[in-house]
Amino acid sequence: MILRRLFFVFNIIAVLMLLVQGGYFQIGQAASPVILEGTFNILWGDGTAGSGQTRTSYFLSTTQHDAIQLVFSEDSLTSMSGPMSLNQKAVIVQGTWLVAGTFLQVQSIALDHGVSASPQAVIGSQSWVSIMCKFADVAGEPRNLAYFQGMYSANYPGLDHFWRENSYAIVNLEGSGAFGWYSLPHVRAYYLPGGNLDWWTAAADCTAAANSSVDFTPYVGINLMFNADLDCCAWGGTWYACLDGICKNWRTTWEPPWGYENTGVIAHETGHGFGLPHSSGDYGAVYDNQWDVMSDFWSNIYRGGYDLTYGTLGQHIISYHKDILGWIDPAQMFIAEVGTISNITLERIASPQTTNYLGARVLIDGSPAHFFTVEARRFAGYDSWLPGEAVIIHEVVLGRAEPAHVVDVDGNGNTGDEGAMWRPGETFISSANGIEVKVDSATPTGFVVTIRNHYTQMTAVEITGAEQGNIVDSIPFTATVSPSNATVPITYTWEATDLPPVIQIGDMVDHVEFTWDEIGTKAITVTASNAGGMVVGNHLIEIENTLPIVTLSGPSRSNVGDVNVFTATVFPVDVPQPITYTWQASGQLPVTHTSGLIDTINYVWEDPGTQVITVTAKNVHASTADTISLPVRMPPDNVQVSGPEIGNVQDSYTFTATINPITTTVPITYVWTIDEQLNITHTAGVSDTLTYNWDYPGLHQVSVSASNLAGSVDDTWSITVYIKVLLPISLRN
Repeated sequence: MILRRLFFVFNIIAVLMLLVQGGYFQIGQAASPVILEGTFNILWGDGTAGSGQTRTSYFLSTTQHDAIQLVFSEDSLTSMSGPMSLNQKAVIVQGTWLVAGTFLQVQSIALDHGVSASPQAVIGSQSWVSIMCKFADVAGEPRNLAYFQGMYSANYPGLDHFWRENSYAIVNLEGSGAFGWYSLPHVRAYYLPGGNLDWWTAAADCTAAANSSVDFTPYVGINLMFNADLDCCAWGGTWYACLDGICKNWRTTWEPPWGYENTGVIAHETGHGFGLPHSSGDYGAVYDNQWDVMSDFWSNIYRGGYDLTYGTLGQHIISYHKDILGWIDPAQMFIAEVGTISNITLERIASPQTTNYLGARVLIDGSPAHFFTVEARRFAGYDSWLPGEAVIIHEVVLGRAEPAHVVDVDGNGNTGDEGAMWRPGETFISSANGIEVKVDSATPTGFVVTIRNHYTQMTAVEITGAEQGNIVDSIPFTATVSPSNATVPITYTWEATDLPPVIQIGDMVDHVEFTWDEIGTKAITVTASNAGGMVVGNHLIEIENTLPIVTLSGPSRSNVGDVNVFTATVFPVDVPQPITYTWQASGQLPVTHTSGLIDTINYVWEDPGTQVITVTAKNVHASTADTISLPVRMPPDNVQVSGPEIGNVQDSYTFTATINPITTTVPITYVWTIDEQLNITHTAGVSDTLTYNWDYPGLHQVSVSASNLAGSVDDTWSITVYIKVLLPISLRN
């Protein structure tokens, strides 16, 4: 205990020496580096109304030591991404002892392995307990137990009601309670060595005094209420302790009477317990942002933010703080990326009535660690005593102790006047960052804003391409947007006479090709559009028919050995000449002619089959081709009938017709004639058969005519038919 109390005296001396000497003072052990693991905690001290006093202390809670105060060089915390990225998280610290076991000069600090750098959400039930403690030499009890119990009421202006409204009912303080008064074992001065509050001793003694009658296990936070002033401040943050078997970092505040007599102070300090930092203006002060309970809530008293029982009341926390606590749905936080222009509707962050955006982040140079926030503030709920109704903008830099600074362009130190309020028709411009936020109009519960983030308006789009072209040619065109740094992506909608539209998405330049099959003047229009507007470009081209359009004609069928004449005809008649005709055909060598509008060629095929003939007509501009198919058939050379030469009445006989050559084109139609009277027709290949019988004797003729599409042949066969005579059995031998 003596060492702990000496530490608080030494705290002041050591800090002064650091400031004067630019180094650090060592007591006890040599400056051998040590590496420690624990939880990084921040305590914020907040002075009385108008004092402007503020203090911030950093601690490492470990299982080996009591809380170790951490000392940082002037810029080291900023280079380590700022204290808020570490607050209430497991870290690894390297440094040298200034006071062994209690006071460490930090050389490096980082999140422990696997610990996320993302903010920790605060959701659900967050019950607090108030413990009222009296110094041994101060008898007064400034407020009774009922007062402290009522402070947590779920009705206005209770803290449960306040945080429910702030969090959109995501957080509640249901189950909170109050106990006391309890007498401390020591006088007030004992807890203020060197005039500075010994947080840990005061907390340990106060909770120990109440321990027999308070079960701490249901609570996440402890409000320590003292019956006399502490040091400069009321304090909020976290305290590592083992209470009723639970060892953890408890959300904790240390409150003097002027603190708990104004629930704005309690709201502020419990906000620190939730892990929230201060916000501020941009004037080097801390308590000058009139739009945030985590900064200036004292000015609310002049605008109606006062309760006869619970004193000065707080307003809502800003959208950045609501966002990091997990109270704003990501779908209701608009992200304005670099190179965009967006028109959005913002809903008021106090008691919202719609599902419109509850805030916007405008990323500066695309950085997630440096951005502007844009939020709508209207008179509603705990925002009823704001300085006005307007769009409020904060610049957030995650590496600094107070990340959010309200933007106040008139620089007069008053963040509650028109310099910090953006109303319909007004535009916030950050020229250095290429960002504009224009308030277009007001809605019943918010504002409509247009956000430009490094957005450059298009001024023109120009089409370049040929002014003359030929039908059926593929003709390229290029659209180029001005200026060259216009915001992308850009949607190009191409429209051309007689052709369907073409829509493409690209950057500063876009390309397209068009093909026409009719002559005439064609108009090309391109509309380039992005989020900020559109520009239109036009172009004309004269389409001519300088292309030789060739058609091929010739016989529809042919026979082997026939001469086939094919004709190529080119149109239009005014097409530039001469024209080169290249003929290609199945089984033939290519042939090239140079001629006028008509050209012919003869082909003879010695083999049957489907022949393909192609002609290509070409002039100085282009070429076209046409193709036809010609079936070439083989006619039959002859047909021969064979069969028996004699026969008997009523016996059946088969006759065969055979075609020569065997390459004759099939199918072949066979017409059989019996004795020049009876006709029988078959369709077959290069041979066919007929079976027949006669009822009477004599010389009979069997004829056949065989034909295909190329020709026909015929032949005749004779057979003599007899009556069969049956001899008596006696004569057969």
